Amino acid sequence: MHTVARLVLAPLFLLLFMIGEVSANDADQDGLSDTFETAVGRNTQRADYIVSAGYRRSCALDDNGITCWGDDPRAGTAPGLSHPIAISVSSTHACAIDDNGLQCWGDNAHGKTTVPTLSKPTAVSTGWYHNCALDSKGVKCWGDNSKGQLDVPKKLKNVEQVSAGGFHNCALDDNGVTCWGDNWSHQLDVPALVNPRQVSAGNHHSCALDERGIVCWGDSYFDETTHSYQQRIVPPLQNPRMVSAGFDHTCAVDDTGVVCWGAKDHGQSDLPPNLLKLPVSAISAGWYVTCALDVEGVKCWGDNSHKQTEVPVLFFDADYDKIQNREDTLPFDFDNDGMNDDIDSDDDNDGIADEKDNCPRVANPDQLDTDQDKIGDACDDDDDNDGVLDSKDAMPLDKKESVDTDSDGIGNNTDADDDNDGVDDKKDKFPLDKNESIDTDGDGIGNNADPDDDNDDDANDDGANGMLIFFPFFLYC
Repeated sequence: MHTVARLVLAPLFLLLFMIGEVSANDADQDGLSDTFETAVGRNTQRADYIVSAGYRRSCALDDNGITCWGDDPRAGTAPGLSHPIAISVSSTHACAIDDNGLQCWGDNAHGKTTVPTLSKPTAVSTGWYHNCALDSKGVKCWGDNSKGQLDVPKKLKNVEQVSAGGFHNCALDDNGVTCWGDNWSHQLDVPALVNPRQVSAGNHHSCALDERGIVCWGDSYFDETTHSYQQRIVPPLQNPRMVSAGFDHTCAVDDTGVVCWGAKDHGQSDLPPNLLKLPVSAISAGWYVTCALDVEGVKCWGDNSHKQTEVPVLFFDADYDKIQNREDTLPFDFDNDGMNDDIDSDDDNDGIADEKDNCPRVANPDQLDTDQDKIGDACDDDDDNDGVLDSKDAMPLDKKESVDTDSDGIGNNTDADDDNDGVDDKKDKFPLDKNESIDTDGDGIGNNADPDDDNDDDANDDGANGMLIFFPFFLYC
């Protein structure tokens, strides 16, 4: 229901070229071609740009991280995230994956933001009161289990995608599409599919994209004319390439742009005229709002009672040159030599071809590589490969040294006097403290700081040890 979509922002003439190439060469479906991502050092198997439309809030992942919009105090505030790679938004909570693993925030009813132990999670999907994640061990779900939505089928094998709906889930694996949980409107009854490549779970329905196009099931609604539940029919589509099942509506991206069907009570299925500029690369259907990515950026429509359609300024820097795409005359050309990086054989223009350059994005004609790890010193975070980042290594080119307490240019492992106080480390009780070298009473406090060097309770060594003397009463009688 939260179904994620991928996004990129670029000038029209360049994105038109890219999208045409990307459709057949974009493994992670983020709008950047695999060829371009490889050239600039991006991961071709992980989406760089994502948008997820929720209930009263939506979020997007751009080159600055995660940005959310829409007013809903229950949804909380996104925590500080380090290099996030995934985001999924639901009714009153959201989840993301970053360097620290998977984190969820917002309303914790049913324990949906209490993340269980996961092993290297790579994907997350938020349902109404539950979540599912994909990690190295398979699919793990947590939160509300009132409809069996946490009971992951054991038959799943090599899961590629998982999508959490209202009270059910669907997964795409080696066997095709499998759904489990609530089956009130037959949203678990997967029809025959031909080589499915995407699945999306909505509130009471599910959809998949296969070789024939888009197929949906369980998408029922109450017809006021016949006073009975009817099945919605997928409208005609031209070469569909993405589907997103929302709360009570569904949207797809095809050659004509965006086509939505289902509920229209909040305008979520009624695309405003002239809002989108073709081609469209991504779509996300939420509760009563829909968001898409076109050549101008992210556009949202539908319910705006909580500012869900008021998308803030997002930052996209495809070529990593620190210039926003919309302000960059050459957004896919790192060295600004007039050639896009996916066809430029020398992206940093240092005279070394990318295929032979140990730092293809950092000019280093000398190709210096101290630790011989095939990553040049100019772009290597740990030049001597000693496990200490150069930014924290006092001796970044010496794998045997990383600390130099007295900053004398000699690492502590070699320096006989680490604190440079004139006392050899072997005789120095405090080899890393230049103000101390002796500890007479062995109490861990150097003599210079210790008020009682011999620990005899006579700090002044005047014979008075501070003890109280009591005389028998009879001596005063």
